[in-house]
Amino acid sequence: MKYLESALVLLEAKNISKSFRVGFLKKKKVFENIDFHVNQGDFLSIIGKSGEGKTTLVKILAGITHWDKGTVYYKGKKLGLFKNSFRKNLSFVFQDYKLIPNLTVLENIALPMRIKNTPQWKKKVRETMEFVGISHISGSYPYQISGGESQRTSIARALCVEPEIIFADEPTGNLDQETEEEILKLFKKVNQEMKKTFIIVTHEPSMLQHSNRIYKVEGGKVFEIHS
Repeated sequence: MKYLESALVLLEAKNISKSFRVGFLKKKKVFENIDFHVNQGDFLSIIGKSGEGKTTLVKILAGITHWDKGTVYYKGKKLGLFKNSFRKNLSFVFQDYKLIPNLTVLENIALPMRIKNTPQWKKKVRETMEFVGISHISGSYPYQISGGESQRTSIARALCVEPEIIFADEPTGNLDQETEEEILKLFKKVNQEMKKTFIIVTHEPSMLQHSNRIYKVEGGKVFEIHS
């Protein structure tokens, strides 16, 4: 499935170069003059071998990691001008879930909203738990639930802050095939019904099959594979 050319470009990276210092004098070049863009509503996957810079690219797009030269735009405006306000539109889903062990499922999901003093956070949490299918484990602790339930909890936490873009770094890497397929269906449900844009670092063929766009990171370059 190819996206319409008229789709709104949410994120755009132009001529981005990035290197890391190795030792006292040497630098390791990660990217050189790369271009990358994300359309509103994309279910976009990033692939590449370990160490090629996939996670670094995501951190650049999210405004977490600085880059050496080039420009990142959010809805046509330079990202560097308003990083903090931009980050309010983002959420993250990780391979290892990042749940706090001494908080219940409900408390883990609610934490970002309670920190921000979000009005009616209890109602929002319960609606989101129902949407992702974990209402029955709201009072359970992370050690009491399965990997799939842990990832659903992580997804619910990401959704509760009402992001525009969800970054997911190997979100099914710790799951068996059946659970992986269930999480993929949930991602697609969120993408289609809640109109959230996904940027996913993955190596899973099933994730790639459902992506409308795929980028490959290789040899310091980033290029799009049309799916």
